[in-house]
Amino acid sequence: MNCIECEKLLFDFLEGKLSPDQMKEVKQHLNRCPSCLELHNILISVEQLILKDKRAVPTSDLTDRVMNSLRSESKIVHLETKLQRVLQPLLIAASITLAILGGMSIGNNYNARKSVQKVPIELALMDDLSIESFDIIMQ
Repeated sequence: MNCIECEKLLFDFLEGKLSPDQMKEVKQHLNRCPSCLELHNILISVEQLILKDKRAVPTSDLTDRVMNSLRSESKIVHLETKLQRVLQPLLIAASITLAILGGMSIGNNYNARKSVQKVPIELALMDDLSIESFDIIMQ
């Protein structure tokens, strides 16, 4: 028997569910394999801890302590929910306000830079000529 086969049979070995031949093979393997023996000993220790916990009797005030801790946790969660309900709309409104103000600022800077640009003299004279010709026609 190798270690893999032994590990597969170890739980059934501990519970006594193996055939007599398989029990003998697992015992022989455990006698010559220290790693499988260590696993066997760990499983026995875990089983003993579980049995010990099964026999533990809860104290009379256990229910009260559990219920009190649940109540205090629900108060904390309720407070966090209230804060979130108040703060979330405020943060959204602040973000929208900042976005609008930022857009206005960028727009003003862009328009200010555009208006500083000089108009070519030809275009300026064309506008004056069109106004003068319009004045002549209207007279």
